[in-house]
Amino acid sequence: MADRVKVVNAALGNDLMSVPCHQAVYSSGNFSTLKDSGPCKVPGVSLGDLLKMVDNPYLLKMDCEGCEAQVILGPERERLRAFEHIIFEAHPCTTGVSNEKLLVSLKELGFECRLHKMLDPKCNLAIYYCRGTSNQTSPS
Repeated sequence: MADRVKVVNAALGNDLMSVPCHQAVYSSGNFSTLKDSGPCKVPGVSLGDLLKMVDNPYLLKMDCEGCEAQVILGPERERLRAFEHIIFEAHPCTTGVSNEKLLVSLKELGFECRLHKMLDPKCNLAIYYCRGTSNQTSPS
C-alpha cells in the first residue's frame, strides 16, 4: 500500500503544534491539540499544504481529536472538494461545534454524509462517512 497511501507526520493546522511526546499509545485517542500541549513540536500543515503533498487525493480520514471542526468550517474548507470521500470522527465536547453544523457545511460542499458509528451518545462523539456527489467542483 506504500505506493497508494501517503502518511504525513504533521498536525492538520496552520501553526507549529506543541504535543505530548511521552504519552502512552493506549491513551493517545484522548489527546487533542485543542486542549493539550507538551514539549515536542510537530509541524502544522494546512489543507492546502496537504493537497500539495498528494498527487491524486481520494480519501481524507480525520481522526484528529478536534481539528475536524477547523478543517470543515475553516477558511480552506472549499479544498475539501478535492477528495471523493471523507471519513471523520466528530468531537463536539472538545470543539464546542455540533455534528449538525459540520454535516451542513459538508453538504454545502457537495458531500452526502451518513453516520457510521456512534461512539459516545452522551457527548455525541461519532464517526461519519461522506461521499462527494457528482455536482462537486474542483477547488481553486
